[in-house]
Amino acid sequence: MKIRLLLLSLLAAGGFGLAGQVTASAGTDPRISIDIAPPNWQLPAGTAILAQRESSLAAGEQPLALQLHPLLQAEQYPEALALLKKHQGDQPSAALWLLRGQIEQQLKDHPAATQSYREALKSVPDFARAHRALALLAIADERYREARTELARAVSLGITDATTYGYLAYIHLKAGQSFAAAQAYQQALVLEPDNRDWQSGLLYALTQSGQYDSAEALLGDLINQRSSDGALWLQRAQVQLRQHHLAQALSSLEVAMRLGSVSNNNRQAAAQLHMQSGNFTRALELLDKNLAAGDVNMGYLSRLANWMMSEEQWRAAGQLLQSIEAQKSKLNSGDNARRLHLQARLAEHRGEQKNAMTAMQSAIELDPGFAAAIIDLARLKTHAQAYAEAEMLYSRAAALPGYRQQALTGKAQTLINQERYRESLALLRDLYREQPSGELQRNINSLERIVHQRSGSQ
Repeated sequence: MKIRLLLLSLLAAGGFGLAGQVTASAGTDPRISIDIAPPNWQLPAGTAILAQRESSLAAGEQPLALQLHPLLQAEQYPEALALLKKHQGDQPSAALWLLRGQIEQQLKDHPAATQSYREALKSVPDFARAHRALALLAIADERYREARTELARAVSLGITDATTYGYLAYIHLKAGQSFAAAQAYQQALVLEPDNRDWQSGLLYALTQSGQYDSAEALLGDLINQRSSDGALWLQRAQVQLRQHHLAQALSSLEVAMRLGSVSNNNRQAAAQLHMQSGNFTRALELLDKNLAAGDVNMGYLSRLANWMMSEEQWRAAGQLLQSIEAQKSKLNSGDNARRLHLQARLAEHRGEQKNAMTAMQSAIELDPGFAAAIIDLARLKTHAQAYAEAEMLYSRAAALPGYRQQALTGKAQTLINQERYRESLALLRDLYREQPSGELQRNINSLERIVHQRSGSQ
C-alpha cells in the first residue's frame, strides 16, 4: 500500500510554492518611492559693497572709497581691484581688507579673497562680517566644517539675519545634522516666512530628521497658500508614506498627478498603493500608462503579478499579463522568460497543465539559470508522474545560488511519491547537515518512522 507523506511542506500548495520568492506583502512593497525634485537652494554669493555697518574705513581711505564707489556700482571689478591695490597703503583698515576680499571673491579668486579676509581678522579678530565672508567662501569650496566654524562665530558676534541662518542650516544638512538644520531653518523662516528656499530646506530637514508630524503640519500651511503646487502634494505624500498613513499618501499622490506631477515612478507608487487598497482597476490603468510610455520593468511587474496570484486576484493578474504581452517585442530574453513564467502560472491555475509546462520550458530555454521556472517545471513534472525529468530539474536548480534547500526538498518529495523513502531520507539528512531547521528535522523524524515500519513489516 502506498504511503502518502504530508509533512514535506516546504513546497507550498497551489502551484506557487517558493518559486517566485514573493510574500503576501509584495503588493505593499516598503520600497515604494515617489519622485521628488531635490531641493535646490540658491545661496546668495554676496556682493562687494561699501557698507556703513562695516568696520570703519580709516580717514585716509575715504578718498579711495569715493573713487571705488562708481566702479563697484558698475560691477567693474577688475578696475576696482587694480585701483584698490594701487592706493590701499601700507596698513589698510580691516574694512578695506574686507572690501578687497569681496572684490576678489566676485572675480572667483578664492585663495586671494581668503587671504584678504584673514588680514581683516588680524586687525579686528571679532569682525563678524569677515567671519561670515570666510564661511561663504568655504561653502563655495565645499569645506563645510570650516564654514560651520566661521558662520557660528559670526552668529555669536551678532549677525542673526535670515540669510545667515539659512547658510547655517545648509551647512548642517551637508554635515548630516538634519535636526540642527531644521532648527536653523526655523530661525530663518521666523525672519522671512515667505522665503521658499527656507521652506524647502525646512521640509527637507524635518523629513530627514524623522520629524514627520512637524513636516506634515508645515506642508498643510504651505498647501493652504499654494494648493495648485503639485510638488507640495508630492512631498506630503512622501511624508505620509513614512508615517505609514497609506490611504492619505495615495490621496495626496493622486492630487499631485492631477496637477501635473506625473512620472513613471509616481504612477508605479500609486499603482502599488491602489493594489493594497483593493482597487485593482485603477492600479492596472496606471500600470498600462507606464507600459504605453515604454516603462517595462519586468522585475517589478513580475513581483506584482506574483503577488496578485498569491492573493487569488487571478483576473487582475491576467489583465496585467495581457498588457505586458503587448510589449513583449521590447523585452530582452531574461524578461521574456519572466513573462512566460507568469503565463505558465496562469495556465496552471486554469487547469491547462500542458500549456503551463510548455510555457515553463520556453522560459527556461530563454534563461537557463531561471531557478524559479526550473523548480516550478519540476513540480509540474512530479504531478504528471514524469519523475525522472522532475529529479533532473530539481538537481539542476539545486546548483543555483539561493535555491538548494527548496530544490532538494522538492526532489525529496518526488522520491517519496515513488516510495523511495530511504533515498529521500538520505537526501534530507544531507540537507539538514548543511542547513539545519526544525521543519527539516520533523520531516526526517517522520521519514525515519516510515522506513523503520517498512523494514519491520518485511
